[in-house]
Amino acid sequence: MDPGQEHPAISDDSTITGFAVPWARPKAAQPDELMLTLLWSVDEPHRVGEALLVPPYTKGAFGRAHVNEGDANRLILYRLRPEDELPTGSLITPHMSRDQAAIERRGHRLHLRPMGRCPMRVNGHLVDGVVSLVAGDVVEVEPEAFERAPDNVRGVARDLIRGIYKLDRQLLLILDVERTVEVAVAA
Repeated sequence: MDPGQEHPAISDDSTITGFAVPWARPKAAQPDELMLTLLWSVDEPHRVGEALLVPPYTKGAFGRAHVNEGDANRLILYRLRPEDELPTGSLITPHMSRDQAAIERRGHRLHLRPMGRCPMRVNGHLVDGVVSLVAGDVVEVEPEAFERAPDNVRGVARDLIRGIYKLDRQLLLILDVERTVEVAVAA
């Protein structure tokens, strides 16, 4: 059935058959895809499931830095759909360094080297050099300088502050934006 056509009447005793979904169409053979999949982001939970695609013979960096046009060495996340790969860019979180990791694809393996201030773990083990990843490995970025709001922060401020990021001689407050807007609108 073509888009824009009306659907046939559906009754309890009829079933539509012969319907082809777009992703069932044969596609050209593609090389094996290797990717890292985002399983959780405390700051951007809506991005769960996005993938960091690493094509053959690729070396690049991943982190929270913005991608500049023509920056061939920056790896970004994609939202994968049956017929499309939609680029979504880098994460926007203070819990990750601008250049958190160097990633290189060699054959059917990904090699990861931490570059940022935040420690990284692979399968629960702290990584301090290059590590070779295989399917099923779990890579975690630990927000070393991030802490929850201290106990002496009370009242409305406690509801608004998600945590504190320690910088050189400064503190960066991480606010719950939705809650801050709610409080501002209520005032």
